[in-house]
Amino acid sequence: MNHGLLAAILQQAANSGGPPSAFPQILATSTYGEGVGASASHSVQLPSGIAPGNLLVMFTRIGGSTMSYTAPSGWALLPGYSAGFMGGFYRFADGSEESDVIVYLGGNTRKMLAVTLRLSPASGIAGIMTNSNTSDPLSLSPSWGIDNTLWFAAWSTRYDNSSAEMIAVPTGFTLGHYIRSTPTGGSTSDAQLAVAWKESATATLNPDAFATVGTLVVPRAATIAIQP
Repeated sequence: MNHGLLAAILQQAANSGGPPSAFPQILATSTYGEGVGASASHSVQLPSGIAPGNLLVMFTRIGGSTMSYTAPSGWALLPGYSAGFMGGFYRFADGSEESDVIVYLGGNTRKMLAVTLRLSPASGIAGIMTNSNTSDPLSLSPSWGIDNTLWFAAWSTRYDNSSAEMIAVPTGFTLGHYIRSTPTGGSTSDAQLAVAWKESATATLNPDAFATVGTLVVPRAATIAIQP
């Protein structure tokens, strides 16, 4: 047993006047982009059952050359995003959501992948993304410190050949989705995207690298944390 961590959690409970919050739960997910052609805009289906107060988190990856994402109306860019191939958005639901959302690519025609998740409870989000060629998500220390945090590790790459793929997620994480714009092989216009998650009541987390094989082209990684 990690007695130091247990003590920190109990102290948090004492300071807040009650037990620690429950870990955020993934209530529903949706994916987009497998078999979808290049376009300047993409209609991304959202997870089912959206209720006010739910947190929606979307991870995205484009094929082809780099570009900057613009958040759809009512959404914000994922924290830690910097212009590049991998991005994403989030939104705290208010009940006005439709079944899908349009992601515009600034006039660029690209294939795009997306993994979207519906979460609850959730009160905050933090994140960091790489902007260099790596499959190793960066260390993240959210401002809220120790809490029952749900952590995401995400990975993506361009899909130029059939031998390039992800074979294992970081230690302790569970793979949620691994999608490709073309089922096998691909070209410079294709992409791959993987999203994994874990629960951990820790103040800082530095995921291991995603294990891969083959020659990757512009791989990117992200670490995202959700506060209950």
